[in-house]
Amino acid sequence: RENLLVGTKLKNRKPVDELEFSDDSLMEMMQAIGLEDIKLDRNAGELSIGQMSRIQFLRNFILEPSLLLLDEPLASLDDNNIEKFFSFLNPYLENGGAVIMATHGNYQDKFNHDMNSKTIVLNSGNIQSINLSER
Repeated sequence: RENLLVGTKLKNRKPVDELEFSDDSLMEMMQAIGLEDIKLDRNAGELSIGQMSRIQFLRNFILEPSLLLLDEPLASLDDNNIEKFFSFLNPYLENGGAVIMATHGNYQDKFNHDMNSKTIVLNSGNIQSINLSER
């Protein structure tokens, strides 16, 4: 719980206990990206690399940024969790969010299919596609 909310604590300058995030809302977000088996009080050192990556993503996502800079967020994820990750981002993009994602994988088709608003896809340091269309 505290690991997820550390950014909001710094941003809002409020103790974690006073923030608006309930355990249920945090667990709902975790479930949406394939972390349903992780308890909020679990030690971060016990997580896999893929789980730690998704916790890090949620920690930043909770801050409600207008732009997400994602460096290899899909590394160490299986196909099912990659699907969940892309599905989780759809409402963010539909509400005007932007994503810049660097990856060594070939997810260009996935981005174009699921996330067709304000995306830049980098592959091995090269821009593969840019889509700044509005819905």
